Amino acid sequence: MKIFITDKNKITKFNLPEKIEDSFLVPYREKNKRKQKFVTIEGENGSWYIKSNGDVNISEGKFADTKVMLDNNKYGNHPLKVLGSTDIVTLFAMPSIANDSYKLEFKGLNSILIGKSSRCNICYKNDLMDEIHAEIRNVEGSWYITTSKNDQFRTYLNYERVISSKLNIGDVIFINGLKIVWMEKFIKINNPNKSVSISGLSLYQEKEIDNTKYGKVSDEDAEVDLYEDDDYFYHTPRIVEQIEPVEITIDAPPAPENQDDLPFILTIGSSLTMCASSVMMGFAVYNQLE
Repeated sequence: MKIFITDKNKITKFNLPEKIEDSFLVPYREKNKRKQKFVTIEGENGSWYIKSNGDVNISEGKFADTKVMLDNNKYGNHPLKVLGSTDIVTLFAMPSIANDSYKLEFKGLNSILIGKSSRCNICYKNDLMDEIHAEIRNVEGSWYITTSKNDQFRTYLNYERVISSKLNIGDVIFINGLKIVWMEKFIKINNPNKSVSISGLSLYQEKEIDNTKYGKVSDEDAEVDLYEDDDYFYHTPRIVEQIEPVEITIDAPPAPENQDDLPFILTIGSSLTMCASSVMMGFAVYNQLE
């Protein structure tokens, strides 16, 4: 499951694993704020749940332990209340694999309207959509997207809030779970909960490649080496060693024990005794010899 957390500036994206288990803290931080908040998501009984944690709560919940189940196969939007913020923050849950994507072409159109009005070329029935939410317009051969400045109706281009911008091939437009990939000649669009209807656009037909003009490869050509040995290369992984400073605390050495100093006379007393004994023994031997 894919998680998109939207605010007035950007989208924070997070992918949940296929195996539903454990708990996750999805990091979220408002622009120009240092402190990071976390959205609690837990796996329980084969389903994912958003759970209030005090910092980020489910806005319709009254208690900190409020939790809401996320449907693995459906699109869902859940308003969040971030502690210390007055911004409108919404969590969108989307299936990991989008089996509802289509390629559409817009030949003959210079403008594509997106909204929940039936007048729109892309009509998306969603409570968070404006009647005319966004417009994609051709201006002198280039395509631009313009959207409402109203914070209640937000549009994101490549995960950043957009008011007006030129479109380039590969750009991703995100509007309340509706995802549009701009390919200039066609668009790729999903259909959240089958709530999108199309007017003025048609399915894009891939051009078939005519291979009849190419002959069968002969056995002789098939054995020809297309590359020399020096043409092959491989990418050596770049391993960066990081030395992290570690603070080590060494205990001070033990203080020396107090020892009582012996008087000098006692220190040399044994030596004097031995010397006197030697003198007396020598004197006794001398008297015997006489």
